[in-house]
Amino acid sequence: MRTHAPMTHIIRSSILLLLALSVLLTPNALAQDEPAVEESAAQPATNDAPGFVVRQASVDDDGFATLGDLDNPDLKTYLEFTTYGAGIEAIRLPDEFETVKFEKHITLQETQVNANGVRAVPFAAISIVIDAEPVEIVGSEASPLWTELSPGVFELFIDDAEGTPVLRLERRFELKPENRHGFILTEVIENLDNQPHRVVLNTTAMIDMPKAESTYGGDRRRVRYGYLRAQEQQGTSKQVSVDDKLYSRNKLLGKREEAAYGKAYQPALQVWPNEELLPNSQRLSWIGFTDRYFAVLIHPVFETDSIQSADEKLLTGIARIDRYVLDPYAQSLDTVQVLGLQGEQVEIEPGASYTRSMGIYAGMRNKPIMNSEPVIAALNMPEMVVSNLGGICAPCTFQWLSHI
Repeated sequence: MRTHAPMTHIIRSSILLLLALSVLLTPNALAQDEPAVEESAAQPATNDAPGFVVRQASVDDDGFATLGDLDNPDLKTYLEFTTYGAGIEAIRLPDEFETVKFEKHITLQETQVNANGVRAVPFAAISIVIDAEPVEIVGSEASPLWTELSPGVFELFIDDAEGTPVLRLERRFELKPENRHGFILTEVIENLDNQPHRVVLNTTAMIDMPKAESTYGGDRRRVRYGYLRAQEQQGTSKQVSVDDKLYSRNKLLGKREEAAYGKAYQPALQVWPNEELLPNSQRLSWIGFTDRYFAVLIHPVFETDSIQSADEKLLTGIARIDRYVLDPYAQSLDTVQVLGLQGEQVEIEPGASYTRSMGIYAGMRNKPIMNSEPVIAALNMPEMVVSNLGGICAPCTFQWLSHI
């Protein structure tokens, strides 16, 4: 065991649906002056878009089951789930602790709730757009929409106004095989209707890494990403390039501007595709957040021994990524960012289904560990690890070491 010292046209307001249970996912939708929305005691299963109704679900009094075993260090990931969008309540590491007392496990992601009851939930379902009509699929504790089929597997049904089944959605979280770090998230949309439907699935990805208890040396939380170069530059190479700018999380956060209640960060911002914000990232392979020791990153799923083209290393099923801020008026260190994934529009024929899968690496930002996992190594993720002994103090205080 290792220990570490304290360490889009559609819809107006997006992640605040998940955050405040009243909206849907689209970029550039949140008004900067919009105050926090209080969570209502109960949310109806129906939505504003006419013609579609989400079936109510029932949840056991004990809530959803967990995935993994927190007391088994051989298992690298432990997941807790929430009724909100069948998302993640927490990601904890069975083999990592905050201190040498081995009392509190490292938590990489955890649902955040502000004073107004607004929440940021990692890896949650937000909305589905059916034939240009948005349908809310978050639910709440008081009015759940997702049914647990087995640990980490959830389903939701959408009917038309007459009660005829239209779509079935499934979210399946599976721990990675061979005790590797993180999990696989598979999302299925099944057409139960007798006519085709064009759909867009909108979800969240990771939220900010936890704020460190000590910010000596500055806030070390960053946004990191890997990409393939333009095809004429990539050629036959299958190597993924890694950003080398070491962008702080503030790169996504931006600057505070005058708003109705003082200075605030822009609540919504398109992250990808955005060459100004993330240079060279047009052909995105993976992206996520890191801190001094750990990383939570989304990546494609593939078989390393049968890959034929570098394009198999691209993220698929995602049309754009946006970042949202839970508390736009808070100071930088106290804000919580969440990445929103807008899915590609797909047309599903009657009786057919559409599946989107992605991997999530959740673990140490450590080259030997990352190189030991074939997919992570194939994506060149270990190259994100940069050693910086002593920072600006190194030449003087640690001069003899800095020249090693």
